[in-house]
Amino acid sequence: MGLDKSSDSEIASNENTRVMVIGDDQVSARELVLVLEDAGIKTTMARSINLKKLGGHLPSVVVVEEKAGKSGWEVSSQIRQESDIPIIMLGNSNQEIAWAKAAAYGIDCYMVKPFSSRELVARIRTLVRRYDGTIQGFVGPEGQGMPAPV
Repeated sequence: MGLDKSSDSEIASNENTRVMVIGDDQVSARELVLVLEDAGIKTTMARSINLKKLGGHLPSVVVVEEKAGKSGWEVSSQIRQESDIPIIMLGNSNQEIAWAKAAAYGIDCYMVKPFSSRELVARIRTLVRRYDGTIQGFVGPEGQGMPAPV
């Protein structure tokens, strides 16, 4: 996967930051979880996501691997239809078309493997900061906070 496991205090994350990793296999998802937890980010792993079942306990950011489950694209599309949670997709394509497709799917950031764990942590922190790091900012159509995506 190409993740470096170095972490230092300058990349430590807000203690309220929670990330859900949706991986294409258990090994790569666990590696991502370990890297993020090493950087001080509370992390959970899932094969897919059902925002309604999560209720008010939504993650701050969702990290989706492109080949996750049926398709990372499908998972990302489902998330975007139900919520404004920031999404980072991890993929293998360094082509402009992958970035354009990510934008069309409402994905906030497309990162090409291999990538630096420092860059991933920095992007997570930026997205959390942009959304004020509060769960209320991510509540979907049936909750409080942000209105349903159009």
